[in-house]
Amino acid sequence: LEPCKVAKSYLTGWFAIDIFIIGIDWMVVVVGDSGSDDPSQNAGLARIGKMLRAMRILRTLRLLRLAKLRQIINKLQDHIDSEYMSLCMNVLKLLLFIIFMNHFIACAWFAVGENPPTGDVGWVQIAFGDDAQQRKVTVLYKYATALHWSLTQFTPASMRVGPENEYERNFAICVVVFAMVVFSSFVGSLSSAMTALRDLNSKYASQCWLLRKYLRQRKISADLSVRINRYLNVVIAENIKRVQPSQLTILSMLSAPLTNELNTELIKPRMLVHPLFLKLAGVFDIMLRKLCSTATHQSFLSRLDVVFSAGEEAFHVYFLCRGLASYSHMDKSQKPIAVDQGTWISESVLWTHWIHQGRMRAKSETEQISLDAKKFQEVCLQYPNKLPFIKAYGQAFLDELHNQCLRTGGVMSDLQASIVEVEQIQSILDIRN
Repeated sequence: LEPCKVAKSYLTGWFAIDIFIIGIDWMVVVVGDSGSDDPSQNAGLARIGKMLRAMRILRTLRLLRLAKLRQIINKLQDHIDSEYMSLCMNVLKLLLFIIFMNHFIACAWFAVGENPPTGDVGWVQIAFGDDAQQRKVTVLYKYATALHWSLTQFTPASMRVGPENEYERNFAICVVVFAMVVFSSFVGSLSSAMTALRDLNSKYASQCWLLRKYLRQRKISADLSVRINRYLNVVIAENIKRVQPSQLTILSMLSAPLTNELNTELIKPRMLVHPLFLKLAGVFDIMLRKLCSTATHQSFLSRLDVVFSAGEEAFHVYFLCRGLASYSHMDKSQKPIAVDQGTWISESVLWTHWIHQGRMRAKSETEQISLDAKKFQEVCLQYPNKLPFIKAYGQAFLDELHNQCLRTGGVMSDLQASIVEVEQIQSILDIRN
């Protein structure tokens, strides 16, 4: 929060109204304390005091602040990522609305009971009697009784307090008619919210049961069944925790530039682990945006899923965004290498024809970004003024890869990040640029 902006907003908004309302209260206090022995002067002050007390009804203008309450609640809901918590908040909001409304009805009901018509008695006198002080009936108990009566008008419940005169009877009729409209709407909204909560928990339950039945009837092996169920459990938990693009049909209404910018915001941070794309972000950001929106694909893998195998032709560079993977070289004498998130695999496919030199398999549920090599080249060709820089980096990378191959006796790997150090690539970029 910025105090200066808050103060400026308050001074141009509610400050004048607050000063006016508080000024009325202070004038009443001042007039009440300025008593005098002069009867004519006291009469004048009394008239002024009555007028000021009548003007105190303007304090109800503060209720206009409730118009901001909806905005505050909406902003609060924007910070709630859990759909379950959002639905619970909707239910709580409905309950608070009913209680808040019944508070004012209870106060009005008590005011009507305290001021019966001349010659009649009100419900307050009937309910508490003249011995209220002897029974130590507090103001809080009286308020609770009025609130209880108000709540019974919205529900089938009943209580011993009821209207005792014409004013109270008319007031009760108005409240009942009002409650018929409001409570039916409230019940409908509450029922919808509770149904949504129940559906949220059972959304995938029937599908999971049918899947287990399907796998059992088709006699699928136990190992594969366990892997399928484990993966789907992870995906379901992810879908509940995080909103997926497939759930947002309104995204299709976005314009092409906005869609490209959204994809860039989602993909770009995952690719900046590579020094080339980090350099592009600072120098050729437009080109990087084009790559993110047209040449990449996001995918999820289950444990033990194979990303690629030795001997297969490579078409993509893989960026491991989350989870763990294992890379096993075709040379069985080499131990498997753990691949952590933030690692890129098979960069050579961007600069030359490449055959995978080993197998990469997911060790846990993982998320990866795939960069299509052919689309990468097509995007680069769309920016002729950037080609010298891209070619210089590609040539430098292939030179380093060739030197590394000579040092290892012809043994190559898909993990080029471990062959060419990040600091060395950065220095090549700075020199070529």
